[in-house]
Amino acid sequence: MNWLQDIVHQDRSDRFVGRQAEIAAFQQWLTDNQPRTQIWDVHGIAGMGKSSLLWEWMGMAQAQHIPVLWMDGRSCPKQPASFLQYFQDALESAGMANQWPERVLWIFDNFNEVGALEGWLREDWLSRLPDLGALVVLSSRRGLDRVWYTHLGWDQRVRSFPLNALPYEEVQAYFLRMGVEDSHELQAVIQRLHGYPLGVAVVGDYFATRNHVKEAWDLSLLEQITAELLREVTDPSLHPLLDILTVLPVANHAAFQSLMAPVEVTLDQFKGISHLSFVRTVQGGITLHDVVRAQLFNFMQEYNPTGLKRLRIKAVDYLSRLYREATTLRERSHLAYQLMEISAASLPRESSYADVGALTAISRDRQVDATDAQAIHRMIDEWGRQSLVLPTPKAAHALFDAVLAQFPQAIRVIRAPDGAPIGFFVSLPMHHTTAALIELYAPGTVARYFPDETFPQDPEQADTYLGTLVGVDAHHPLYHPRDILGIIIRDGLSFLGSGLRGVVGSGEPRLKALLGLLGFESHPLGLEDGVEAFVLDMRHRDFLIWVGSVIRAFNRPVVKNRYGVDEETLRRALKAYHSVDDFNRTGLPEMLGCEGHEARRILGILLSESPVPPLTDVTQRVLRMTFIDHIGNADRIAMALHLSRPTYYRQLRQGISDLCNVLQSGEFVAILIDRGE
Repeated sequence: MNWLQDIVHQDRSDRFVGRQAEIAAFQQWLTDNQPRTQIWDVHGIAGMGKSSLLWEWMGMAQAQHIPVLWMDGRSCPKQPASFLQYFQDALESAGMANQWPERVLWIFDNFNEVGALEGWLREDWLSRLPDLGALVVLSSRRGLDRVWYTHLGWDQRVRSFPLNALPYEEVQAYFLRMGVEDSHELQAVIQRLHGYPLGVAVVGDYFATRNHVKEAWDLSLLEQITAELLREVTDPSLHPLLDILTVLPVANHAAFQSLMAPVEVTLDQFKGISHLSFVRTVQGGITLHDVVRAQLFNFMQEYNPTGLKRLRIKAVDYLSRLYREATTLRERSHLAYQLMEISAASLPRESSYADVGALTAISRDRQVDATDAQAIHRMIDEWGRQSLVLPTPKAAHALFDAVLAQFPQAIRVIRAPDGAPIGFFVSLPMHHTTAALIELYAPGTVARYFPDETFPQDPEQADTYLGTLVGVDAHHPLYHPRDILGIIIRDGLSFLGSGLRGVVGSGEPRLKALLGLLGFESHPLGLEDGVEAFVLDMRHRDFLIWVGSVIRAFNRPVVKNRYGVDEETLRRALKAYHSVDDFNRTGLPEMLGCEGHEARRILGILLSESPVPPLTDVTQRVLRMTFIDHIGNADRIAMALHLSRPTYYRQLRQGISDLCNVLQSGEFVAILIDRGE
C-alpha cells in the first residue's frame, strides 16, 4: 500500500534542488553509527526554503526508518508544564510514547515563536536528552541567540545552517525539472528572482503548465511574492519604514526621522523594524536582506513609481547633507557610494560598454585573499586588454601578484550573491613606491600619464589613483559583463567622490565615449593604439554638483544643500563675469566647490532659465541685463526695463539677495540636473 505522506514527500523531493552542503551534512549524520546528540540551527528569512529543507531531511530519515518528531513553535504552549503535556502528545502521535528510540530526528519549526520557553528548553529540558542519537533541528528566521553558542553545555553541540539565495545553476535546474524550456526569457526571469526560493517556487508553478515563458515578468507574481515577504509585518506603521529601507541602503533612527518628517518615528517603531527577520544590523544602522530589497524595489517601481521617486529625492537630499558635514575621507567615500547607488537608475545607461545604472544583487568587496587569486587570474586571461601598456600578457599576472602581496587594499572584488568573484579592479594610489612598481612592470607609464609630476613619499598623502588592471567573468550565466563593468565604474566614481583624482587609460571607443559622458577629461598619450588618459579630478570639485551633472534619466533625484555664499562675494563675481581670471579670483568657485567655468555656467543658467524662487522675473532680468548682457550704465538699463533709477537700484539689491539665497540653498543643483548639465 502507498501512503499519502510517501507520495507527498516524493513529489516535494522531485522538485527539491540545491542545498548540497546541508544534504551532505544530514547524510553524514544518517551514516554515523553513534552520533552525538546535537542541535542544528537552521535560519533564514521568510521564503528562503527552510521548510523545504526540513521536509527533505524528514523524508531521508523516514527512508532509513528513523523516527521523526515534528513540532511547531506557533502552536506549542509557552509554559513548561503545558509544554510537557504537549510534548507527550507529540510522542504518542509519532509512536514514541513508550520508549525513546536510539536514533531520532526532532524538528522544531518556527522556534522563534516559543518566547520565554526558549530559556527553559536550553537550560533544563533539552539537557535531559541522551548523550547519543538525537538530532534536534531548531528552525527560525533570525537564528538562535549567541548564548546557545557560548553555553557551556551546548557550545560544542550547536551547528549553524544559514540559508541564503540559490545560485543561478540551481534555479535553472529547478525550472528545467518543472518542465519549463530554457530560453532568454527564462534567464531574464531568473535574474529578477535573485535566487529567492519562494519566488522561484511561485514562478515555477505559474509557468509549469505553459512549458515555456511567454513574458519576462507577471505583476501578479510580484504581488504574491511581496505579500508573502511582508506577512510578518503586522504593524502597518512599519510599512513606510520598509519603503525607506528599500531606497536607502543603510538607515538609523535619525535617517528614518529625517525622511519621515514631520511624522515622528518612535524608538518602538525603530525596534520593531529592526527585529524583522529580513532586517540586519550593520555598521551605521540597519539594512534589508539583499533579496528582500530587490523584491520590494521591483514592487514599488511597478505599483508606486511616484512614491519611489519622491522617496529617492528625500534620500538623496538627506545623504547630501551628511556628505557636506562629513569630516573624514572614509565617511565621504561611504556616503558617496550610497548616493551613487540611490541615483543609479538615473545614471547614463545607454552605453553598450557598461551599464553604470545597473541594479543587481552584485556586491563589492575590498577584502581579497589568496582564494580569489585563481579566479582573478582567469579573468585577466579572458579579458585580455588592459589600460596600461604591458610588454607581455604575462606581465599583467605578475603585476597583479605584486599588488596582492604589497597593496591588497588597492584591489576591489565584485562578487555574485554566492560570494564568487565575477569581476575585479585594481586602482593604485600614486606615491613613490607604487610609481616604482608600475614602472617595473609597465615601463614608461608614469611619464606618459603624469608628465612633470612628482608623487609623495608618504602613502597617506596620495590623492591620485591610477586604474591599473581590470577583468570580469565574461561567461557568467546570470550577470552580463556590461552589468559587472557598470558596478565597477560606479564603485570607482563613488570612491573618487571623497575628494580624489582618478586617472584611467582607454582605447576602447565605447568606454571613451562613456567616460566623456561622466565628466572625464581626455589627454592624448601619443600611443599608436589610440589609448588616451582620462582624468576625473574631484580634489577641488563638489561631488554633489558632479552627480547632478551626469544624471540624465527621467526619474532625477534633486540635491539641495547649504553653500557658504555671501552677497559681497556674489556681487564681485557678477561684476567679473566676463573676465575669466578676475572671476576665478573672487572666491565664488571655491564656495560652490567647483571649477571657475562651472560656477560661471551656474550663474548663466540661473539668470537665463525660468527664475528659481525667491528670484522673480523682474529681479532676474535686472541681474541679467546688468551683468550678463551688460547693455550699458544704470540709466540705460533702467530705461530698457521701464523702471525709475531708484526702483532699478532697489530691484538690483533685491536680485543679488535673492540669487544669493538660491546659491546658499543649493536649489541651483536641481537646475543642472533637469538640464542634464
